Amino acid sequence: MDSHDYEQSDEPPMPDVFDEDTVNELQDFLSKAGGVMLLDELATGAERFVTLDQTLDMSSATLRDRLDQADELDLVEVEIRTQDDEGRKYWKLTDRGEVIREEIQKTDLVRIQKRIRELQHEFDGEVDSLLAQMKARTDEMNEKYGKFLIGGG
Repeated sequence: MDSHDYEQSDEPPMPDVFDEDTVNELQDFLSKAGGVMLLDELATGAERFVTLDQTLDMSSATLRDRLDQADELDLVEVEIRTQDDEGRKYWKLTDRGEVIREEIQKTDLVRIQKRIRELQHEFDGEVDSLLAQMKARTDEMNEKYGKFLIGGG
């Protein structure tokens, strides 16, 4: 069905906002660190930056970049809430962002992203453990390396 089909009805034409260029921009956003997790986190409602920063496993700079990019893609918007005569900035999904979030929910992307983060933490811990062991065993490692150098490996 295209926009010509609507000329015969009283309904307005449906927006064509998910064209090939937009899908490519969304692909770029979703493939970057934190893109999927940000939209998933906002599924429950608007959040302040500080809350997102504490909840999501990414640097504050990365979070700021993702929010800016999501804002440019019209996936999120700022909502100002007045509290004690002070305006507080909350980030929330737009209707377009909600459509994308619903599409994400039909996949395993969130589960996989969380698993990747868990594995990254596990990997980082193992590297730290290895480095600590190496520091504790420098004399032994130097002796072993010396044997390799003189051909007695």
